Amino acid sequence: MHLQKCYNNEIINNKFKKKICFRIFPRKEFFFQYNTLIFFLIKDKKELIFQLMYFLSNMNIKNEIFIIGKNNFGINSLNNIFKEWIILKKIKYKKKCTLYYGRIQKKPIFILKKYLKKYNVFNINIITLPGVFGYKKFDLGSKIMISSFKKKITGKILDIGSGSGILSIFLKKKFKNIKITLIDNNSTALLCSKYNLKINKISGCVYYSNIFSHINEKFNLIISNPPTHYGNYNNLNIIYKIIKKSKKYLYKNGELRIILHSNISCKQIFIKYFGNYKILKKKQHYNIYQTFKKNI
Repeated sequence: MHLQKCYNNEIINNKFKKKICFRIFPRKEFFFQYNTLIFFLIKDKKELIFQLMYFLSNMNIKNEIFIIGKNNFGINSLNNIFKEWIILKKIKYKKKCTLYYGRIQKKPIFILKKYLKKYNVFNINIITLPGVFGYKKFDLGSKIMISSFKKKITGKILDIGSGSGILSIFLKKKFKNIKITLIDNNSTALLCSKYNLKINKISGCVYYSNIFSHINEKFNLIISNPPTHYGNYNNLNIIYKIIKKSKKYLYKNGELRIILHSNISCKQIFIKYFGNYKILKKKQHYNIYQTFKKNI
């Protein structure tokens, strides 16, 4: 099983143990062992093309491929996108999902540089790939979050859902004595974070964690610009988990700072778990929430 994003890694690991490959690209020998690909469709078309083109370029002619996904994710457009390499046939339809089957007719040439996006903000060089938050451009939420750091910060910083790593890199450049830890559950984001730290000559720890699943230490500041949509729905569950569990991973007087779209209200959950909160900044449909773990 190959995963690029993992939301239930702990559950899957218990069941399949060593049969999981969690990385952006499987090793070449991975493809020698199998002749069939079962691909679960993702909504982001650029990420879909990026992933499938890599797989097709490494598989053999006549290998089988099954693609399953929701109709509103654009599964019925796959024939037009990949017609040069696969002939797909619809073999099953049920409950707004469709299953396609085909055989590889021709292997594409996969060129990684074709998918790279580069930009420079605040004197920071950033490289991103499809599937990473802020792939198309530097996102407004991150820009507003960065603008909120006027006062000096110190100690250990945890960046949840680091994406390209832009938030942590900015903070480390501005406050050189801090220690930064970047986590994400997306292997592509982890690769980009590591690479962007390197090209900007910034030191920091980068590793997989599904929110706090692999965190075993405390921090002075936790920051996050979390994903708030999955498909067409606000994924409030991620936000609630970050707020609910952050207190355990903060030192006394430690701070949680999180940016959310203004149509998402988390006032009650901040009060429930922290007993305090402040809207540090409001700008262009975004709110930055700030809360502290008080001495008890």
